[in-house]
Amino acid sequence: MAVVAAAALVAAFLIFGGEEQVLSLVNDDAYYYFQIVRNTLHGRGISFDGRDPTNGFHPLYFVLLLPIFALGDGNDILPIRLALLLLSLAYFATTIPLYGIVRRLAGQRAAGIAVLAWAFNPLFIFLARGGVEVAIYTFVASLMAFYYVDRFRPAATVRGALVMGVLAGLTLLARTDGLLFVAAIAADFILVRPPARPSGRRLATLALASAAPAALLIAPWALWNIRVFGTVVQVSAIAHTFADQRSRSLIPALSALERGARGPAAAVAVLAGIVGVVLLARFLWRERHRVGARIARAAFLPIYLALFLGTTVLWYGHYRNWYFLMPSLAFLTLIVVTLLSAEPGKRWAGGLIFAGVWVILAAAGLIKFGQQLASGEGSRATLLEDGRWIAAHLPEDTVIGCFNAGRCGYFLPRPVVNLDGVVNNQIIAAFATRSLDRYLAGRGIGYVLDRSGYVRFYFDRYAASGTSGLTPVRRMNAGELYRFEWLPARRRGAPRESLSCFMPGSGRRRRSPGSR
Repeated sequence: MAVVAAAALVAAFLIFGGEEQVLSLVNDDAYYYFQIVRNTLHGRGISFDGRDPTNGFHPLYFVLLLPIFALGDGNDILPIRLALLLLSLAYFATTIPLYGIVRRLAGQRAAGIAVLAWAFNPLFIFLARGGVEVAIYTFVASLMAFYYVDRFRPAATVRGALVMGVLAGLTLLARTDGLLFVAAIAADFILVRPPARPSGRRLATLALASAAPAALLIAPWALWNIRVFGTVVQVSAIAHTFADQRSRSLIPALSALERGARGPAAAVAVLAGIVGVVLLARFLWRERHRVGARIARAAFLPIYLALFLGTTVLWYGHYRNWYFLMPSLAFLTLIVVTLLSAEPGKRWAGGLIFAGVWVILAAAGLIKFGQQLASGEGSRATLLEDGRWIAAHLPEDTVIGCFNAGRCGYFLPRPVVNLDGVVNNQIIAAFATRSLDRYLAGRGIGYVLDRSGYVRFYFDRYAASGTSGLTPVRRMNAGELYRFEWLPARRRGAPRESLSCFMPGSGRRRRSPGSR
């Protein structure tokens, strides 16, 4: 009942809450989905900018958004509210398979605790709130895990393999990196399952039975990608390899301490961390003979976490905070199974450690929510203000390029082209050949709007003329607006104004030192 009440409160906020408050929850990347769906429904193709097709999205969420935006056609905000409502329902519905998984692995009491820990942790809610596909992915993947531990692993049948194949296909359509979760479950079944594992011939039959429905579900998406783009790899994955790969801390709190956090709060945090490590080490030592057996019952979870951290974080090196929603569910399930399935006399120690972990995660979620609200990111009012200025001062045929193009593409009154390649397959070749400026000229882009750091990074690295073809025009709420002019090689030596020559708080420019 508590979970249902929480879901009802969230639904009421999303439907009746203030427009600015609701939109403050939405990531810029979510607007890529919204604009692609809107263009698709308006007959402009599966495209963000209305001209060039893109595959920079995950198809299951895209398909679910189509009827939502068809229902709210003509209203910019209603479809967003309904999309967030869908994602919230998926988030809270994940408690159903989560309960089944933990009950099977650790008992009913632990299952009830896992459900409450998932439904009411601010960090998990923060990761799910952004308007992107991760809540759908987490729900579908958790259904697959539940069916696996409850039905398929205890008694593997061909019919069960067919169901597993359907769930695997939906998981891959929900997020491409769902392949890691599917691989973890396959590894658990083949390598870690108890001695009653099937023979080689039986295993091949089960593998074929599960692969067939998965392939049928994925085939339309894969074939469309091959026909249009010549590859099944999404452009968003390729684009991130050209992005600024700065090192990222997996534990931002430690980075904050390292930068000089002081005072009682820091001291309490350090002391609590030391106590927590001591308690955990003591618990694991006393339970060392049972912990291995508990983890073996859920071996697909640590396998998945190792695959995710090893590929997404350490190897690929580019990740967003919402990528961690499914790993968070896997981590929560694993620690519940490990810490809360001890004998009754020893549960207090595991329960205390689990409560400490939950509080730390909840505190991190509250901090992230505070930062999100304080940043003002997601405001429609500020973008509409930018839009009014653009409508009044820029010609109707103006095309604007943005690196963070989601909100701008959805709300601004002029066509917007994505420039970091996340939903723009055509621009990747320009990155590879360092001809970003030539691409902008050929695409008819006359203005660039974004934060100056993004503009400098991409133009310095991928434009043959660097930033010399950019002239600052105005400081907008969405970033700095530059007029772009492609400079052929013979003209690149002409001095230009710097990229930081705005009068603070105004649209006028001042001359930079040394400019003419």
